[in-house]
Amino acid sequence: REKAAQKTNRVEKAKDEELTNVKPGYVLIGQGLTELGAFVEHQKAENIQVADSVITIKSDAFRYCRRFKSIILPSGLISIESHAFSNCSALEKVVFPASINKIGSYTFQDCISLRELVFAKKSAFSMIEQGAFAGCKQLESVVIPASVNEIEYEAFWRCEKLKEVRLLNPQTNYHKYHGLLLKPSFPKHTKINIGKTEHVEDNHKNPLHQ
Repeated sequence: REKAAQKTNRVEKAKDEELTNVKPGYVLIGQGLTELGAFVEHQKAENIQVADSVITIKSDAFRYCRRFKSIILPSGLISIESHAFSNCSALEKVVFPASINKIGSYTFQDCISLRELVFAKKSAFSMIEQGAFAGCKQLESVVIPASVNEIEYEAFWRCEKLKEVRLLNPQTNYHKYHGLLLKPSFPKHTKINIGKTEHVEDNHKNPLHQ
């Protein structure tokens, strides 16, 4: 009983600390949870802060939450699963913690107001999965951290205003071939900066025949 009481006290203390760290004007969700599933209790909130205890945001967790504009992700977040934020049409900015090691497929698809992506300099993740930011029509530029070595098909497809991408890792692989089913990683007009060189990606050229 004594051990159980001590554990309960630690949990309550952690919850109290989370409450004191909530940014003014934000709604705190996920207190005491390590996984955050379907988001239903605060769908009218505009500003969301995910509790520090959360390490995984599950598939579809915030999908179609069309009102919230800003989200604060916890510093220990490890994984964001597929479609977690897709169609969050008012979301404007996402800051990813250094701890993140997975951004799932179509995670931020059709976040049409998303203007800014901020990745930590010492990020842990190595891949941006298929369609992760497809249809983010307000994105104009993105800096991809050096930890990333693979950007899958359609990752930034239909990002109509995406003028420039900077790859901090010269060895990062991204897809150019415009096939019948899979689209290239970036729109064909996007300028790709790699190391000290620059080139404009040709999405209609099959790299197997270069």
